[in-house]
Amino acid sequence: MAVRPLAKHLLPAALLSTFAWVMACDGPTSIAVVTRATVPCQSLRGVSIMVTAAGGLEGPSTTTDRCEATPSDVSIGTLVVVPTGATDAKITIRVVAGVDRPVAECSAATSFAGCIVARRTLRFAPGKEIELPIDLRAECKDHGCDGLSTCVRGECRSAKVEDPSQCLGAACDESTLDARPGGITVSPGGPGSDGGGSVVVLPDGGLLCGQSEKLCNGACVSAAEPAYGCNRSSCSPCAGIDFGNYACAAGVCALLTCKPGFKKCGEACVPTDPAHGCDAAACTPCESGNGTPSCSAGACAIACNNGYKPCGGKCVSVTDPTYGCSPAGCASSACPSPGPGATLICNGTTCEVGACPAGTKNCNQKCVPTDVNNGCEAASCSACGASNACLGTPKVCTCVPESGDVTCAGKACGPATNNCGQSVNCTLIKPACPGKTTCGGGAAGPNACGCTVTSNNCGACGAGTDNCDNAVACPNTCVAPNTCNGAGNPNACGCTPINCYGQGTCGYVDDGCGGLCYDGTGCGGSD
Repeated sequence: MAVRPLAKHLLPAALLSTFAWVMACDGPTSIAVVTRATVPCQSLRGVSIMVTAAGGLEGPSTTTDRCEATPSDVSIGTLVVVPTGATDAKITIRVVAGVDRPVAECSAATSFAGCIVARRTLRFAPGKEIELPIDLRAECKDHGCDGLSTCVRGECRSAKVEDPSQCLGAACDESTLDARPGGITVSPGGPGSDGGGSVVVLPDGGLLCGQSEKLCNGACVSAAEPAYGCNRSSCSPCAGIDFGNYACAAGVCALLTCKPGFKKCGEACVPTDPAHGCDAAACTPCESGNGTPSCSAGACAIACNNGYKPCGGKCVSVTDPTYGCSPAGCASSACPSPGPGATLICNGTTCEVGACPAGTKNCNQKCVPTDVNNGCEAASCSACGASNACLGTPKVCTCVPESGDVTCAGKACGPATNNCGQSVNCTLIKPACPGKTTCGGGAAGPNACGCTVTSNNCGACGAGTDNCDNAVACPNTCVAPNTCNGAGNPNACGCTPINCYGQGTCGYVDDGCGGLCYDGTGCGGSD
């Protein structure tokens, strides 16, 4: 379709810097947006125009600082919109003016506070050049209305132009819009979004750029020029172009190399400073805690604050025992090894054990268990004696006596001393001494059973026993003819008469004991 720009109120080329241009075929279908204001030019901080097609798809947009005061009004300029799809496509035109803030800060996110917003929703009229006046009125500042409404003299009205085919001159000015209560929030693609395809905006007498070009700052530039960005809808340069060399790849900025003095970190070029590491190949920031980092011969360096010292490329406290307590040294070996769970402190330049965990105590700057090897819980660190255990509250070295059977082993009776030096009476533990024995009796010793001889039961002669039933020899007091055990009396003196019979004396003979006995033999005849 053909493009026929209007011949007056031309917008400056800068207003169209973000638009892409296409060649059109025959046909006068277009909408000329004539923008005016009731706000003095010196109060305006930029005006933007955006065209949105059906479905809520944001189309071309532009921003201008142009403002011309005339005897009859304040003119912003004229913009011509032509369809690239259906010639009856439906579009929404939004014009925003910044007053209390720059127009770039005017958005729905801020409810368009400090800004003036005007909208129109209409269709192209096939074969017609529509003239659409839009006034930016001071009384509409801070009235954003909803997406289907526009502000008219301080109130929200419907933004819909009912019969755009009749628009010419003032035929479709704001007085023709229907009253509409405000307050309806419409999301993109919601109610009011229907109809044709995308649109292209052309200025009066506009510049036609090639398919591989885009209009930026009033000139056609390559759509693949990183200095103007790689996106056809934007003229902003690739981010970081001051630091790196970029190329456009499928509409996306692609980093090629970094400029001198910069290095690649991720997908960006950054300076080789402490914030990005001083090594040309590193991207990790230099250590900066408790000090001021700098670069020295391509490596990170740091100047430590007062009270800190450099250790391993970072600043640590001079009172941190992990690095010793010296104001210059970094060796933790300068501090003792306090044991698991213990804490160290710096007492001046000396490392000391600060606290020991429960169940331990500080012995010679080391946390040791409070057991018998270290004197229990007492202040002393000497080991307890043999047979000791930690008992009581607080726990102290206490000897644990062995059993009586152990103390009295090998002893039949009498006193003994146990492992704790205590006296034990084995007589109360062991069985009683047997028979006539007593503990320590005779020569048995103090821990043996024995019998003490005190008397005997001897007769006049022979063998007898003492009071301990030991055999003893009794003195022989027999006088002849008496003999010991004579006459059959044990241990007594007595005379045993001879057997007179058979002596052959035939008569009484001496029996050897002072008595007579008769011998019938030797008398003749038969006995």
